[in-house]
Amino acid sequence: MDKLNREMWFMQYAPVLTISAIEKKRVTKVFPMIDGIMKERGKRIPTADLNRFFRKALSDIHLSVKGRPLKFYYMTQVKTDPPAFVVFTNYPAAVKERHIRYIERELRDGFSFRGTPVRIYVKSAGRDKSR
Repeated sequence: MDKLNREMWFMQYAPVLTISAIEKKRVTKVFPMIDGIMKERGKRIPTADLNRFFRKALSDIHLSVKGRPLKFYYMTQVKTDPPAFVVFTNYPAAVKERHIRYIERELRDGFSFRGTPVRIYVKSAGRDKSR
């Protein structure tokens, strides 16, 4: 399992099931796991719930760009199968990959999405341009 985790580091969200067709161990667990993953792929989070989560998840993060605060305004789910989300901010170019990974981890902690990739896109909210 350690070797698998090291080599498949980019798929930590995927469940692992060890089976043996010869010994007939855990073979019957494959299809229920697939059904569960398919359900997660089609999951839609209501925008109100998503934004409550988003405000809480980012409440302790204070970032700045060129002396000005980097603001995260809201988040919305734009697609299922696989789930995709858009995060609106005042300065998208300042959002780093580590911020995206943090948001993904928080999404998974809050809403699971077990076994499916989650896509997160960052867009400008169109605010704070004149200041």
